[in-house]
Amino acid sequence: DRRLFSVADDRGFEVFTTTPMRSIRRVVYPDGGLSTACLLHRTNLLALVGGGDTPKFPHNRIILHDDHTDHPIAQIELRAQVVAVRMHAEVLVAALRNRVFVYGLGRSGWRVSKLGCFESFRCEDQERVAVSLAVDAEPVVAFPGQRPGTVHILRVVFCDTPSADTDSDNTDSTTTANTPNPEQKVSQMGIITAHDTY
Repeated sequence: DRRLFSVADDRGFEVFTTTPMRSIRRVVYPDGGLSTACLLHRTNLLALVGGGDTPKFPHNRIILHDDHTDHPIAQIELRAQVVAVRMHAEVLVAALRNRVFVYGLGRSGWRVSKLGCFESFRCEDQERVAVSLAVDAEPVVAFPGQRPGTVHILRVVFCDTPSADTDSDNTDSTTTANTPNPEQKVSQMGIITAHDTY
């Protein structure tokens, strides 16, 4: 709803309100920095990627972090550096320099132990992938095409099982979850509005 945004730096991350513009949450890691801190709406769930001279996490790993408990709840590991992450309640988009991955489990909520890749798409090789995620009736993802000057616009439609990747297999990606219950959903793990907008 554009009322909050998060920023990553070489010491951790910070969460701001937009009206009024002010910092409401600052997390400092003494052992490393971040390149990405993507906040899921106004919840306590963030997607973190290591960065800076001393990264907190590997550059190729996305940590789904619960800021309420200060613990990771799942991770996605890829074979190359993650340059961008976008999140919505139904989908997570991870961008590498030349490929975009789409994750999620549809409207029933995320099952952390089954967080799987629905599709991956090749894109133009560049240092910072410009990827955008918008939501109407269904999530829509936009990112550069393989040819300069082209843009892929994809509407994400969920089904009961992940679809086959039409571009390649998804062996570039693995997921794990820190939960003993294989049916546990993220939506039942304390995803609440942790950042107020007083």
